[in-house]
Amino acid sequence: VLSAIRQYPWDRMNGQTPLSAATMAGLRQELNFGVWNGSGGLYGTRAQVNEAARLLKRALKGKASRLQVLDDRLLHLAGRFAKPWGWLTGWDISRAIELAKPVMNLMRGVPSQHAMRSVYWRKRTPPPATPDPDHDACGLLWCGAVAPATAAAVREMNECAAALLLSSGFEPAISMTYLSERAVTSVISICYDRDLPGEDQRALNCYGNLVATLESRGYLPYRLGVQSMATMSCGSAYETALRNLKDALDPNGVLAPARYAVPATPHQTGS
Repeated sequence: VLSAIRQYPWDRMNGQTPLSAATMAGLRQELNFGVWNGSGGLYGTRAQVNEAARLLKRALKGKASRLQVLDDRLLHLAGRFAKPWGWLTGWDISRAIELAKPVMNLMRGVPSQHAMRSVYWRKRTPPPATPDPDHDACGLLWCGAVAPATAAAVREMNECAAALLLSSGFEPAISMTYLSERAVTSVISICYDRDLPGEDQRALNCYGNLVATLESRGYLPYRLGVQSMATMSCGSAYETALRNLKDALDPNGVLAPARYAVPATPHQTGS
């Protein structure tokens, strides 16, 4: 949430990284968001959405500190009265509206570049009007892991990832998606500034340690980038499964040869 609203608070941290827990707590209080924040979409007629919202509020009572159901009308009213609301409460609601609008559009299938701004989290210059992370040397590595949909597994995966990223000097920007009653996926973002010498390798080392640590605890990646080819545990059950799938589905080794998984059996080529 914080990286979607603003960049790293270099002034508050006196140029030091990673972001301290005390500074993060202060920013959460100022900007009025939680340690964990959720979002989702309700679809249907007005009556269906109202009933779904009622049931959702009842189910989350006592579990969520605040639940807000937004629609276009409420968002419009909030925008009109953002300034007086800020005077009365001290909360700059315009930041929340700025974040809510693109999220609502995504729920409707309308793409947005707003999330691209979070890639500039560690940069010292503001994002341009048209973000271009590659041109602006923004560093981003994603680790996507899967866990069983249980409180214990989700908690362990999160605590493991957060501790490892902080010890490596990065903020644990973690999102989780509830896929079904059986599985939760997590995207752990490692954001950094590629203009700083050595940051690429430091981020890659962190990524490799993260994948290996999560894999050792049974939280396997559900998607991989090309940088993962050097970090997969050779001989592990996961690597063996990928290798067997590769061998079965691509027996002649034509798809991305030598990438991701070494074939279990040598390939022969013929005319």
